[in-house]
Amino acid sequence: MGAVILCSKYSIDPNNIAVPVAASIGDIATLGTLELLSRVLDANQDKLWLPPLVIMFIALLTPLWAALAYFHPRTRSTLWACWLPTLTAVSISR
Repeated sequence: MGAVILCSKYSIDPNNIAVPVAASIGDIATLGTLELLSRVLDANQDKLWLPPLVIMFIALLTPLWAALAYFHPRTRSTLWACWLPTLTAVSISR
């Protein structure tokens, strides 16, 4: 929001600034989550059950996130237009 206010103050198109800033914030949040997960797994290397548990947890939540995206009207088109071709290409490439 601050970027949009600064853009309007200096007569800069906020679409050229706000979208890359929002994407960067998403990337930083993803990297932070991966870093936290890697620290937890690294600190618990002696617990051999932990990595499979994390993988199962993520795999079990995947249908929930897909259902939430499917039932939300704004993300349904993205689910079919972006993820279906991506997953199809991944499955074919093997």
